[in-house]
Amino acid sequence: MNDMKSVEERLGKETLARRVAVEALRGKRRRQGVWDFSRLICWGFPLVCKVGFLYERGRRNFHAIQVRENPIAVRRLPEAFRGFRIVHLSDLHLDLDVTFTDTLLRSLEGLSYDLVVMTGDYRNFFDGDGDVAYGEMRRVVAALKAPVYGVLGNHDRCGEVGVYEDMGLRLLLNEHVLIQRGDASLILAGVDDPNICKTDDLPKALEGTDRVASPTVLLSHSPSIYAKAVAMGVDVVLAGHTHGGQVRMPGGILLRTSENSPSRFWNGRWREGDTQGYTSTGSGGCGVPVRFYSLPEVVVHVLQESK
Repeated sequence: MNDMKSVEERLGKETLARRVAVEALRGKRRRQGVWDFSRLICWGFPLVCKVGFLYERGRRNFHAIQVRENPIAVRRLPEAFRGFRIVHLSDLHLDLDVTFTDTLLRSLEGLSYDLVVMTGDYRNFFDGDGDVAYGEMRRVVAALKAPVYGVLGNHDRCGEVGVYEDMGLRLLLNEHVLIQRGDASLILAGVDDPNICKTDDLPKALEGTDRVASPTVLLSHSPSIYAKAVAMGVDVVLAGHTHGGQVRMPGGILLRTSENSPSRFWNGRWREGDTQGYTSTGSGGCGVPVRFYSLPEVVVHVLQESK
């Protein structure tokens, strides 16, 4: 079975067609050189920084990965999963600056964890063969010491699913798996990008699960899935995409983010109804290898019993 046929069976024919159409449009705009705000920033911001002697400071920030521990109190958490540790990586964009990979690997050294999740955007450059990103991703996955699951982001292509899964990154394409510890289980679900591609299907991802018996952790590239997650009783949402702004002005003023959820969902911990969430600032960076007032992060989520 060829890779795209397998992806079609997993995503569904109509969903795959929508995703392919979005990818084709983005590729066409890039090839035609259509200028938008993102391209202006990518070309103009480094020049502005260099003129202002800020570029090297921004690059240092880009490599200043913060390792953060985030406790999450989960309802109905089985005793076997109390203290369960999930490393959360997001928005690696590994072909933007290959020196970043070594920085990321150093940040993971010595960490204790039971599972690794990745919330999309493994490459930066949407066009091209992706070989640089694939090579760096192989290094990352090979260094991880636990099962690795993820979802696609808006910088990723559905035709890459087989490439990543051959490395050991199991992608959840509106799907779920059960993480087992003895007789206890945790539902780990993943949706396709709900923000740019709009190809998420949460009912399909949760089909056949018993969300009363087992808590649910949902992976989504964007936090814009929050309302659907609340409606379907998801316990925890882990997301990325926003980079926490990546480049902010003094005082935390956000220049731009291509995210359609309210701003309170764009960075760190959040809650909506009975659903808790965490939106990573991203481990890497997009467009330009600099950061200001929004440092990159590796997050270790620690599941705890809800009091």
